[in-house]
Amino acid sequence: MRRAVVFIPLAIFLALAAVFFFRIGGDHTVVPSALISKPAPQLVLPALEGANTPALDPASFKGNVTIVNVWA
Repeated sequence: MRRAVVFIPLAIFLALAAVFFFRIGGDHTVVPSALISKPAPQLVLPALEGANTPALDPASFKGNVTIVNVWA
């Protein structure tokens, strides 16, 4: 009985590994989002004081594909 209890964590791990390996649960290449194909919100930010950074104005990005990292 004790030997069987020792293998329970191993069995749980192998079951989870199989789930992740076979990707059970749908197509994970599609990321659902409510913002796909919608324009970015218009946001004008002033230049930061003390830092040598320009202001952020959407007009300066018009006509270009731009990625803005807001978490940086």
